Amino acid sequence: MELLKSRGGAAVPVVPEDWSYIALGGRHRTEQISSNVLWAGSLWGVLHLILGRSWGEKGFLTVNLESGEHEFHAIPSRPVAALAPVKVIAGDHSKLRRRVREVVQEIPGGIKGKIVRLRLEGAFPQDLLALSR
Repeated sequence: MELLKSRGGAAVPVVPEDWSYIALGGRHRTEQISSNVLWAGSLWGVLHLILGRSWGEKGFLTVNLESGEHEFHAIPSRPVAALAPVKVIAGDHSKLRRRVREVVQEIPGGIKGKIVRLRLEGAFPQDLLALSR
């Protein structure tokens, strides 16, 4: 059985029967390929919320190597606030800080415990660094 020829890597020949369990990575959802070959999924589980595509629940697998039994354990996702892009003027750090504060204050319930996606159009990298000061 040939598995995993992605991201420019070489194909890796694998005989699943030679292994108790084969854990595959690099996909955002858990998927069983055969009885002992599984894509593990993602603990982050954020990208699908931001992009609007669902890849299933986030979580992790536990595997009993002797019996071959496996179990998926779902973990809660943090809420995501994906905000509309905000146009800013490059180089005006105080105005940029003020605009970010205004937009963030509009999020219902605030930002505590949330993942916030805010795209700033027109800002240079040095403008973004100024936000951390």
